[in-house]
Amino acid sequence: MDRVQNIGTVDRSAEAAADAPYESPSTVERRNRGELIKANSAVDTQVLVNSGKLPVVQIDSGSEQLAEKAKSSSEQNSCDTTYTHADWEADKLALSKALEKANEALANKDIQAFKKFFGDPNLSPDVRQEFIKRHGDAEIESAFGEDSTNRKLSEEHQDALEYAYHGKLTVTTQIARQEGFWGLNESGVEDALKSMSPEEQAIYHQGKGIVSTNNYNVVGEEKEALTYYNNVNSSLHHASRYSIWGLKNSPDFEQVAKWESLIKAQSTPEPKPLEICEVQKTSVKARQQAKFEEQERNDQIAIEQRKIELEKRKVLEASYEELLKKIPDMVRDASADGYRAVVVLNLGPSVDLRRQVYGWSNTNDYSNQPDVESYSESTEDSPENFVKPLLDDLQKKVYDHLLAQGLKPYLLLRDSWSRDSYGNRVKIGAGDWNLVASW
Repeated sequence: MDRVQNIGTVDRSAEAAADAPYESPSTVERRNRGELIKANSAVDTQVLVNSGKLPVVQIDSGSEQLAEKAKSSSEQNSCDTTYTHADWEADKLALSKALEKANEALANKDIQAFKKFFGDPNLSPDVRQEFIKRHGDAEIESAFGEDSTNRKLSEEHQDALEYAYHGKLTVTTQIARQEGFWGLNESGVEDALKSMSPEEQAIYHQGKGIVSTNNYNVVGEEKEALTYYNNVNSSLHHASRYSIWGLKNSPDFEQVAKWESLIKAQSTPEPKPLEICEVQKTSVKARQQAKFEEQERNDQIAIEQRKIELEKRKVLEASYEELLKKIPDMVRDASADGYRAVVVLNLGPSVDLRRQVYGWSNTNDYSNQPDVESYSESTEDSPENFVKPLLDDLQKKVYDHLLAQGLKPYLLLRDSWSRDSYGNRVKIGAGDWNLVASW
């Protein structure tokens, strides 16, 4: 399809000569833009954008801005933001493999290997976050332990924590380790300050600026900067008290100022804005990850519940096996007492059984219940294919066992009794269903 060409700028003199009604440049531009877009509707939008041949009338700079917006919108629409469950599984697997070295170092209590892994400047932040998420602090404590003698973290423990979180020792820790019995290693303090990244130096000076204003009611990044400055500055003041002649009573402010001069003021670089496509991908990935993680948690809960149910099932099956072994003794003892039936199993107050056996529509209507010591003719004479379906699989196993022993199983609904204020025994309604064996 041939592309319709740009109409061009407005020629007011030509319009006046043609006795055309006057229209403002913006009105003409909007009309021209609409006509061009309509005419080119069959042309692939992405090709149109990439070629730079958007229908723009060169009247003012606003037209170019509109073109850029249209281009960004087109790029946004063409961005592939798909993040599937398979992608999530692949990311999880990659994280697990990446953490194998850290876990191996923990298992071997190898602090050097641990520091080498987390000290890699190219290590993804996701790996650190995942390690911490998987109870990394507790794993570090288990591997490198506490220095209970001095009631503080052991040096290896401290190293492991700081490398896991920051990829290196913090400046405050480095400075503190220059203090010793024989005084202070000043060159070590200087090396620690020189190791500060431009971002850390910028944060230090940001915090220092906040202190200079005496405004400590700050939040967010400013609060973090203030905390960072206070920690580093306090460590410098503490270190300045050390000398080869012993610990001084007060800080050496001149020395602190000398050290501070090594912390260069840095302008915090503006973060590079992400492309629209990257923003979309990040957003979709975060939402999908949260969704998949929630589903995984729910699946895990279901698995745990299933395990609990299986354990309960094993216990229940064992109790039924014990019951089967006891039935001959139960029958013998009941016969010796002159009975022709014995309750083998209590089935509980099942409303479904009442409705199916007696056909009750109102479960509070007890008019058709058998007496406590009588047996229901409707159940005693019921064929097996009527009673047995009302039982669960374990109860059916008992039912079949009774049949195999030459006994006659049936259902019995026994009454529930209580006592009134005078101590008299009063029937209050239906009690539990029982599986009875008669002979």
